Amino acid sequence: MLRNPRLFFAADRKLPWHSQEPLHRLLRLSRDATFGELRLGFRIRRMELKLAHASKADFATIERAYNLLADPQLRAAYNELLVQPDAPVPFPYSGFGSVLVEGEQATEGGAFFARRIVAFLPERCRRKLTFPLRKLDFFSDCAMLRDRNRKLEVLIDQQLLPLKWDQTWSQWRHLITSSIEISADFIRTGKYRKSKGEWRLVEWETALPSRTEVNVPENLQESILKARNTNSRFGRYFDDIDRLRWHIQQIPTERDEIRRR
Repeated sequence: MLRNPRLFFAADRKLPWHSQEPLHRLLRLSRDATFGELRLGFRIRRMELKLAHASKADFATIERAYNLLADPQLRAAYNELLVQPDAPVPFPYSGFGSVLVEGEQATEGGAFFARRIVAFLPERCRRKLTFPLRKLDFFSDCAMLRDRNRKLEVLIDQQLLPLKWDQTWSQWRHLITSSIEISADFIRTGKYRKSKGEWRLVEWETALPSRTEVNVPENLQESILKARNTNSRFGRYFDDIDRLRWHIQQIPTERDEIRRR
């Protein structure tokens, strides 16, 4: 845990914490902005900076603000810092990356004593992956892809995936046959899982929202409509169908009995 909020959450590290401009204001947004509003605000601010011929540092600042606020855990930590500046915050992305520190060289022994962390650059790599749309978990204002096999996760807002979804999607998304292509910069991170009474660090990769792109197939809307209609016609029978399928696969059954079912 760190007690230096200026390190990762300060817009201008040359200013004291109480003089910092809040990250959401850098994007011209309110504190309770949705994930979709964050992306839209980031795009608008980026265009404004391009027209103003702003410096690379200005672009990096708004991108960092967007990535911090678009990550639910980092956003929660930042909101806590706004209320309690001395609150401890977790090291971003579990500390996988390069750290620049400031300190002094010992006069003897070749040891280096670090006084503070100046900068942190997380490890990242570009990936292009294809996933079935049914693998996504849909929430009110965003969708989340968590692939336990590849150990990666991607947050997708409605600005990035131009679909109108609602809470009923989770009931019939398994019927959607289309896939989407995701291109993103993935950050190496980690999640602690409790196994056999011990906490173990499991390495994951998290997509940077500012560097995430989604391509959808031309027939996506048709596939969604077909899945929705199928659910409307047969959705109430899916449990019975699954039980019958299991029964056929596991237990020898006479044809007449199957017909009666």
